Amino acid sequence: MSLNKSNQAGSATTFVIIGIILLVLLLSSIYFVVQRGEQVRKDAAATKIARDQEATQKAKDAETVAKNAATNTPTANPSPTTTATNPPTTHTPLPTTGSETDIVRIIAVGLLAGTATSFIMSQRGLKRPL
Repeated sequence: MSLNKSNQAGSATTFVIIGIILLVLLLSSIYFVVQRGEQVRKDAAATKIARDQEATQKAKDAETVAKNAATNTPTANPSPTTTATNPPTTHTPLPTTGSETDIVRIIAVGLLAGTATSFIMSQRGLKRPL
């Protein structure tokens, strides 16, 4: 049983090319995940700073209102005063969803199917007589 050298060289070259493509896809996926994580952390920090500033401003406004109420003396004919107060608003960020996770899943399933197909084809090729 002699092996044809040209078939073996083609199979090895295909294996190396597919390995390089998979490595590039893996590294680009890792890079994407790291960049996305950094962006989420920056957004969370910006949201926290905005909440802190809002809380500080509300505290200052409450102190000002309290000082004004303490310095006002009742008059003989008090006029009704209304102060418009904004109801407290809480902004909770929505969970991040979207096509990013779907695309990664589709690519992963495609790579898995391609790898399985390639493996099966190579096994069939080895069983054939040369």
